Amino acid sequence: MKDWIGMVMTRELKALRREVESYPSDAELWESVPGITNPGGNLILHLAGNIQYFLGAVLGGTDYKRYRDAEFGSRDVPREDLLREIDGALAAVQAGSRTSRCTSAITSARSTTIAASSAARGRP
Repeated sequence: MKDWIGMVMTRELKALRREVESYPSDAELWESVPGITNPGGNLILHLAGNIQYFLGAVLGGTDYKRYRDAEFGSRDVPREDLLREIDGALAAVQAGSRTSRCTSAITSARSTTIAASSAARGRP
């Protein structure tokens, strides 16, 4: 993985970890807010699951198994479990950064984005 992408993802996941730690209670991580479908706890599970699956399992070769339905269906997961999931995502960023498959995937995605952008503007 490009070093700067790994650094940014690591920085943001550490910031997310600090945010979760700052909640006054575990219950507040699961409060629904009017106009927002999913409570913060579900979004944390979803983000961590996505990163662990794609960067860890797909690109990094870890044995992580993703259960996407549980990411949105779970409720009242303790804060410590959410923090463990964030830590797993941090480890997946490290696993993904050690493989050339990640660099190839980023390069390919960038090329596809540039080509699509050029085509949208009528350029070859």
